[in-house]
Amino acid sequence: MNDNDIIIKDPDIVIMDGFDSDEETMWELLVDKIMKGEVIPVIGENIVLEGKTSVKKLLISHLSKTMGVESKPKSYSQLLFDSNNKKGKELIYGKLSQLININQDKFTPSKLLKRILSIQQFPFVITTTIDYTVENTMRDIWNKRERDLKVLVFNNDPKDIPASGDISKDSDVEIPTIYYMFGKANTPRLNSFVVTDEDMLSFCQSWLTEDKHPQKLSRVLGDKFLLFLGCNYPDWLIRFIWYSMRQKLDKSGMLVDEEVEDSLIDFLNRINVNTDKNPESVISEIEKRVAKRMIENNKYLFEAPKERTDVFISYSRMDETMTENLYNALTKRGLNVWYDRKNLAAGDKWLEKINTAIKTTKFCVVIISKSMLSQVNESHVYRKEWNMAIEHSRGMGSKRGFIIPVLLDDVDLYDESLDLPNELKTHNALSLSESCTMADIAQCVLDRVNGLAK
Repeated sequence: MNDNDIIIKDPDIVIMDGFDSDEETMWELLVDKIMKGEVIPVIGENIVLEGKTSVKKLLISHLSKTMGVESKPKSYSQLLFDSNNKKGKELIYGKLSQLININQDKFTPSKLLKRILSIQQFPFVITTTIDYTVENTMRDIWNKRERDLKVLVFNNDPKDIPASGDISKDSDVEIPTIYYMFGKANTPRLNSFVVTDEDMLSFCQSWLTEDKHPQKLSRVLGDKFLLFLGCNYPDWLIRFIWYSMRQKLDKSGMLVDEEVEDSLIDFLNRINVNTDKNPESVISEIEKRVAKRMIENNKYLFEAPKERTDVFISYSRMDETMTENLYNALTKRGLNVWYDRKNLAAGDKWLEKINTAIKTTKFCVVIISKSMLSQVNESHVYRKEWNMAIEHSRGMGSKRGFIIPVLLDDVDLYDESLDLPNELKTHNALSLSESCTMADIAQCVLDRVNGLAK
């Protein structure tokens, strides 16, 4: 044995929080992905309502009574093809749409659903349900944060995909969005949402077909961690759905439901997908670990530029008080904002990180004040940030308005003594005044962020 050999004795190995080392590693990797926005929840009917019921079960029970079916069917297919059902298949779509529309306020969301949708790191949610409960719950949560909710529906019609069945760009998964994977029961149109087993197979087949599936979303999902919650489909169907969404089975994910079949657990474990039968435990663990990570991140929140934010703030240190007021007003409205309260070095590595942060943010807010008059002949990081933002904006449409100047001290944007780049003078500026408060400015910025989702 030489001096470079390392010996680890059993007493040196520490098991944390009751988890074995593999499970602890799994959770840490999952939380890393959540914090980076790389996890997409897929919500199934089993966690939508409280208890052991679901909207589907309630509707099947109601329709069984009205149709005189006594066999207690567990699926719409069993209901439709029951020998006592004398009504045609095509009527079920209109009937379901009508029932869901009339009774949507009566479907009370579960506490678990509210908790998982309240995690801010999950703005983009896919649902396998056809009713509006997940959408309504998500809308309530984001409305309280003064954020609009975008609704996308895959209805298995290729003609509708560009307008309402696909994201427009990869970054759309960072916008509060509910995506109906198997259609939405808001139309009586035949086969426009999943009712029968044939519908399900047809929808999954479309997801596998190049010219029939949402191409941009499918590409993005291929690199994301899919967190299936309450999707109580049989073994064969989960395999089909999983392959329809991923196609590359070596990508990671997790499926959580109380009714996971053992054969499905074996299959998912083989393709690097974790499984759990306790949604309450998994959601609690995510909440606890995300909250802990947020506290840890806050200690270093202003030490390095964050990527993929809603707003990047560029400012002079002399305007720090007003900038912090704007930061507080923006974050109060639920926006993910980066601004630096420490003196970042202007070295190449820092500038590279700042450049990446600017390229991945939705808007760059540039604070301009009279304090800059005394700095025109000095080198400052904020001027480098301006140039990065200007360069990045050149690849966008003229109406995009990526840079948002915010003027303090009644400053004149065209004051030559400030030596401002001409590109800053071409944008619609927001000016702090008695008639336009910091809250008003924050609301204008929020409106522009929300406008990207429309």
